[in-house]
Amino acid sequence: AQRQPLIDQYDHKQEEKKRQREERKEMTLSLQNLLLSKSVQGAEPFSGADDQDPSDWLDEIETILAIANVKDDARTPIAAQCLSGDAAKWYKQAKATIDGSWTTFKEELITTFTATTQKLNISTKLQNRRQGLNEPVQSYYFDVLGLCTKLDHRMGEEQKLLHLQRGLKLSLA
Repeated sequence: AQRQPLIDQYDHKQEEKKRQREERKEMTLSLQNLLLSKSVQGAEPFSGADDQDPSDWLDEIETILAIANVKDDARTPIAAQCLSGDAAKWYKQAKATIDGSWTTFKEELITTFTATTQKLNISTKLQNRRQGLNEPVQSYYFDVLGLCTKLDHRMGEEQKLLHLQRGLKLSLA
């Protein structure tokens, strides 16, 4: 008979701890959402103008979304809020095809808004890219891979390797 009040007291404490955990969880989510909305608002809107690089814009947005710990299935609608002008019009038309897929959104955005002149400039940079006299191999490596990805995000490893080898200093090639 004396055990029942102790059991009730224990149950009450457990319920209180559970309630406090739920409150902390809700507060954390609210703070994450607030930080996310402030960060996304600070990002440059993407309109699809010729002077905007969709890959660079996506890198910025992905960094914001990763910091906020946003899962892939929630990224597309958040990123779409940062579209303006022609890019916003494009998204309204492509929304059904994209179907919320973050990977599809990125691929379609890059394909649609990478101007032919941009592709040509990237290709020229890649063809002419050589490792500098005092440039570390790592710096050269990441720069060439970045250009390869901008030129063709589906570029094969063999092609990337050829681009890397072409510009390496003779002492390393």
